[in-house]
Amino acid sequence: MPRPVLPKRCDFCGDRCVKQPSGYWLCVLPEGCGWSDDPSTIQPQAAAPQTVELAPASEASAES
Repeated sequence: MPRPVLPKRCDFCGDRCVKQPSGYWLCVLPEGCGWSDDPSTIQPQAAAPQTVELAPASEASAES
């Protein structure tokens, strides 16, 4: 008897992923972010970690 496919939650947005016929998981748009574990799929930019550089308060006030 085949084992049931349990739902998977996206690692990035937490929405439910759907198992594709290819065997990979896809976080379905528009609710999800579009992430997939398929290495041939272009990943959404929102899934990439964001870094923000903050200027020290003394430099921020000097520019004004």
